[in-house]
Amino acid sequence: MSTEVDNSEQVKTDLAQMLDSLTPDQLRFVTERSNYRSDTAACKGLKIGRSTLASWKQDVPIDEIIRLMALDVLTVAREKLKRAVTSAVDVMIEDVEKGRKHSQIRQKAAQDILDRNGVTAPKQVDVTSGGEPIKGYIGISPDDWDNESED
Repeated sequence: MSTEVDNSEQVKTDLAQMLDSLTPDQLRFVTERSNYRSDTAACKGLKIGRSTLASWKQDVPIDEIIRLMALDVLTVAREKLKRAVTSAVDVMIEDVEKGRKHSQIRQKAAQDILDRNGVTAPKQVDVTSGGEPIKGYIGISPDDWDNESED
């Protein structure tokens, strides 16, 4: 069991390092490759030339990255969500600029993508009184009185 955990952690580490070294187009290819039956079909669907893929494979272990990604689907999902951030922002801005009235579903989906990537609107939190006026009380006891004024 511990060997499986160790191997799983090593796969995640290796995969993360490999993904960090990819160009945006290479990253798009490896994350979408599982949606196609073959490299040829993926290239066609993603509009990437076969010769481009061949040159990538000379420099980068594309097939190994795809194999490791099959073992770690959560990493694949995270990478897809990261890539969707700019599209989510575009949706939000486009709907505002075009004055779209019935775009709640698009906005909610965009907001979810941003939230899952840690891109959230600043939250203003009143940590004092919940928005109510703050009441102050002063306690005075005879011990606090100034004795000098008793002349």
